[in-house]
Amino acid sequence: MDIKNAALIGLGAMGVFFAPRMEEHLGRENFCVIAEGERKERLQTKGVTVNGVNYHFPICTPEDGTPTDLIIMATKDLGLAQAIKDIEKFVGPDTQILCVMNGVNSEEQVAAAYGWEHVLYSYMRMSIVMKNGKADFDPYWGKIYFGEKINETLSGRVEAVKEVLDTLCLFKQINNQSYADYEYSEIEESKQYKDIKAYEDPDVRYYACVVDKNRAGAKPKLLFKLNLAYNEWFELGHLRMKQKLK
Repeated sequence: MDIKNAALIGLGAMGVFFAPRMEEHLGRENFCVIAEGERKERLQTKGVTVNGVNYHFPICTPEDGTPTDLIIMATKDLGLAQAIKDIEKFVGPDTQILCVMNGVNSEEQVAAAYGWEHVLYSYMRMSIVMKNGKADFDPYWGKIYFGEKINETLSGRVEAVKEVLDTLCLFKQINNQSYADYEYSEIEESKQYKDIKAYEDPDVRYYACVVDKNRAGAKPKLLFKLNLAYNEWFELGHLRMKQKLK
């Protein structure tokens, strides 16, 4: 199976991790945030600010839903029962659901409504500060865990979800408003770090790449500079968040 479109319900501290990169990598026409009423109006008028960038994601109401390949549920535990009802029209014959919210039996509740053939176990670890519709976090240091109840080998649906999440998380453009949050060095362990240089040329962009995602332990993050006009890539070194003074 191929995952070509997705819907997200819950645009809070966990949902904002997924939304910007899903819209970017799947395409705006293949992604939407499920919301209605006051929440829908707020998201349409004010949007949500993620790491200094204000986003207005496509919104679909529960009533207007159509089947999608992937649904990510990232609501609070108290909102799970309503969220299960709200995703009904988004669940098709091959839809897969990740319920990344904190809740020891959230998958069981979703599976009771839609069947285990649609639900994978999942949770995520991420340090996010969200206040007044603004979220700040390091987009390259989060972890998403998912799979079948028993994973001796990866099932076809797990492989499909893994492929799309790898696309979302392995390689990501660094927004120019976030350059000041990062620094890089030519070697992995170094005492000398450099700032990311800003260019007026819109063809010059920076990308972060997570290396060897499947190995245990810390994953190196590399910084690349791309010049779109000349189709040139340059590996600059190892990327990290700047150390904040307390």
